[in-house]
Amino acid sequence: LSSSVAADLDEIKFYPAIATMSSAASRPLAGLTSQTDDRGVSNFKEYDELGREKAVLDRNKNTIQRTEYRYKKEIKTPLNSNFTNSIGTGEIHIGDSATFTAPSNCVSVTYLWKIYHGTDSIASTSPSLNYTFKSIGNYAVKLTVTSTSGTSTTTQSMNSICVQPDAGSVKFTPVDMDIYECEANHTRTIGVYSFIGCNNVANAKYNWYYKLNSSSAWQELLLHTLNDTIDFNIDYYHVNGQESFEIKCVVEAVCLVLDGPPSCQGSYSWPAENIIAFTYHEESQCQ
Repeated sequence: LSSSVAADLDEIKFYPAIATMSSAASRPLAGLTSQTDDRGVSNFKEYDELGREKAVLDRNKNTIQRTEYRYKKEIKTPLNSNFTNSIGTGEIHIGDSATFTAPSNCVSVTYLWKIYHGTDSIASTSPSLNYTFKSIGNYAVKLTVTSTSGTSTTTQSMNSICVQPDAGSVKFTPVDMDIYECEANHTRTIGVYSFIGCNNVANAKYNWYYKLNSSSAWQELLLHTLNDTIDFNIDYYHVNGQESFEIKCVVEAVCLVLDGPPSCQGSYSWPAENIIAFTYHEESQCQ
C-alpha cells in the first residue's frame, strides 16, 4: 500500500473480489463496541460502569440513540392496625368480657396482641382476641400488624381501657363452724380479714346480720359500724331451741383506682358481702 500523505490505518481487509466482509469489536462482559457492515459503514456502542448499553453512535461518533435506566420506586402498602372492640366506650366492670378484632388489610399480615395490666401481660397471634377482665384498674391493649411480604412496615395501635369495680366479696377469718350442744362455749367470733374484688378499700362500714335456719328473714345485729369482727352466741338468739344459723356481713365502702390515666383513677362506691354458715349439733351428736 502506498499513499502520498501520512495516514494511520485502522483496519486492512483482504478478501476476494466476489466476496463481502463485515467486522465487529467487543468489550468483555458487556457487548459489541463497534460494527462495520459490508459497505464499510460503521456504528459504535458505549456502556456504563455496570456494563449496560447507554448509547449508539454513527460512523462520525454522533449519538443516534441513548438509553437511560430508571428504577420504579417501591411503593409500600400502608397497614391498618386500628382495631375495634365489642364493648365500645361504656362502663366495664370486673368479669366483663370483650372481643378485640383486627382490621382488614390489602396484603397478607401477621398479628400480635398484647394486653398489659400492672406487671402482667398476655399475648396472642389471632386476628381477634377475647379477654375477660378479672380485676379493676387500667388495661393497655396493643395490636402490632406486620406484612408477611416484606413490602410493608409494621404498624401498631394501643387503647387504654379502665375497668371499674363491681360488687365484691369479703373473706372471713377461719373459724370453727360446728357448734356442739355439749360445748361449754357456744360463742363464735366472726371477722373479716380481706376483700375480694378491690385492692384498695377505704371508708369501710360493716353491717352484720343473722338468720336462723327456721326463718327466712335476716335479723339485724350491728349496723354501720367500723368493727370488722362480731361475737355471736346462738344461745341468745334461738327460737325453737338451739339450731343452725348463718351470719352475713355487708360492707359499704369505697374502692380506689390508683393506676392508669386520670380518666380511670378515682373512687367508686363499692358494696361487698358474704355469708358464713354454722351447724348446731345436738347432745346425741357430741364428740
